Amino acid sequence: MKKNRAAMIAALKGLHPKIAAQLQIDIAAAVGDAAKAKVLFRGMFERSQNNVQKGRFAQALAAKIEDEELPITVPGYIADAINHVAGT
Repeated sequence: MKKNRAAMIAALKGLHPKIAAQLQIDIAAAVGDAAKAKVLFRGMFERSQNNVQKGRFAQALAAKIEDEELPITVPGYIADAINHVAGT
């Protein structure tokens, strides 16, 4: 999910450039997708102070994906849930 992480960091840079810069370093040091995902999540939402607001981040991420046509991969379980709700 490297593409998704790149899109998330790009969106985070607009909201919190210092947090994004440190997270890029921390993510690069982590080994494996699961570890990198954990570093990203904890670095944004489980900080000792100044957590990134999930709603603001989600809006920034959606805008970044749409405006810059960033490539992302939608996890299968999310696609399945949307298809189920939409009746497709």
